[in-house]
Amino acid sequence: MNEFLDSYLNDFSKTLNNYSNQELTIDICPMRFNNPDSLLKYFYDWNSLLDCSDFDLDSLLKEHDKTDIVNQIKSQKEFTWRITHSAFSFAKIREPKWTDLYYRLSMPIFSKSREVAIIKQTRECGDDCGELMINVYLKKENKWILIAGWGYVI
Repeated sequence: MNEFLDSYLNDFSKTLNNYSNQELTIDICPMRFNNPDSLLKYFYDWNSLLDCSDFDLDSLLKEHDKTDIVNQIKSQKEFTWRITHSAFSFAKIREPKWTDLYYRLSMPIFSKSREVAIIKQTRECGDDCGELMINVYLKKENKWILIAGWGYVI
């Protein structure tokens, strides 16, 4: 997991630095994936999770991968991030002001083969400002490559 997180944070920081030179803060309290049972119950076609017609998530994830992913989500315990990265500061966001800008990350979820990773992130920037992304990564030649993503802006 550390290899994935390091790669993810490197790419994430490069993307953010292209748009902003503000300090990049990540809340140490992670996000959670909601209602994991609904993934198996309602999403027979996992492609519907992504707003992307040129990518076939179902071809990447077999039935046992989907079940394993849901079980990982269900078994996640409460934790705080204990990682460091040169581009980010990790802090406990107690009572954010509407002008604060910070990010939250979920624990990455992996396929059974550990070749596919899914991570959820948000950018929080006030009462009516923010975005949520769910990104899918594939490990190719020992590198994590972003292959699909879905999100929305608030």
